[in-house]
Amino acid sequence: MIGYDHQFGKDRQGSIDTVRRLGEELDFEAHVVSRQEVENKTVSSTSIRKALQEKGDVQQAAKFLGRYYLLNGTVVHGDKRGKKLGYPTANIQIDQSKKIIPKIGVYAVWTRVDGDYHPAMMNIGRRPTFSGEELTMETHIFSFDEDIYGKDVQIQFVERLRDEQPFDGIEELKKQLDKDKIAAEKILKSKRPNVAKQTN
Repeated sequence: MIGYDHQFGKDRQGSIDTVRRLGEELDFEAHVVSRQEVENKTVSSTSIRKALQEKGDVQQAAKFLGRYYLLNGTVVHGDKRGKKLGYPTANIQIDQSKKIIPKIGVYAVWTRVDGDYHPAMMNIGRRPTFSGEELTMETHIFSFDEDIYGKDVQIQFVERLRDEQPFDGIEELKKQLDKDKIAAEKILKSKRPNVAKQTN
């Protein structure tokens, strides 16, 4: 299965005709997927990558993909600052090193744990309020207090809430987290998780 504009190999000299010719030699069939458009925009891996990495536009990516963009990972130990703020988070270590990480910011997400989907919000960033440098991915699951260290989880990105930003102290940060939670809950109330056919 190849796209209508597929090219490959050195200097991208390989074409659809190349694949078809190889198919005749090696006994396989080449099926070409025609150009697809969503809202007058051409669907392509490049357009999906740009939506995610440059804009954090997970809604546009979802339209192109036909489902929410998702990441699978493992819950690892963090510095536990979120718990002190009243917003305990699960720090996620992504399973695939080449998986696209959406643009730094805060998102409304669905988090799957042990097969159950929970409303949550996720921060992707460097925690500037605490002078952080390393990129982290932390999900705060609403009304959830289970110990899930070491467990595999899945994050489904529903909508971007805001950019990551520094705050003048803990209280200002907490006030913003309160607002983020309200916004995320409102969004997720009308957006159900994609339960079927979710793979890496």
